[in-house]
Amino acid sequence: MKLKKNLPSLLSTSRIVFVPVLYNFANDASKGLFLLIAFGLFTTDVLDGYLARRYKVVSKTGRKLDAIADYVFYPSFIILTLLLNKEEFIRNWYFVAFPTIIFFIPKIIGMYYLKKFPTLHLHTWRVAGFFLLLWLVVSILFSFNVLMLLITSLFCIIAFFEETAIYLILKEKTDEEVNSIFEVFKD
Repeated sequence: MKLKKNLPSLLSTSRIVFVPVLYNFANDASKGLFLLIAFGLFTTDVLDGYLARRYKVVSKTGRKLDAIADYVFYPSFIILTLLLNKEEFIRNWYFVAFPTIIFFIPKIIGMYYLKKFPTLHLHTWRVAGFFLLLWLVVSILFSFNVLMLLITSLFCIIAFFEETAIYLILKEKTDEEVNSIFEVFKD
């Protein structure tokens, strides 16, 4: 039972702990291992929340740990993927910078209104994350794909507006359990 209670937090923590391992394999000779480890860490992001809900061990600490793990893992993975595709990144830097910037703007707005670290886990960011993963894998295995990055950016824009609207509408009353703007207007 103790393992069930701690497993979601252990999975979140693994994303933080294994980032240095990813850095070690971010080279052309180890692309396969890099992708395998990254895929495993992406899987932990899906599983931690699912298991916390399934085992009824959802907590504020767990949500915060998951958010911190996301903020460490995803930017690291993007940076490392770009290092593996330096020439393409330099040619298309604006396509990569844009979704990265719009990811952080709502977090800053949330910190301003909430006076604490925001931990919303919106469905739109999950979809954007899926497309980001898909784009990064294709970019590593084949070539830098601008069309896939534009699709990813579109979902990032939608998530950006949704998260920003939630913070601006609810301000300090934002419920960390909100998964969609539709939940805000449901009541």
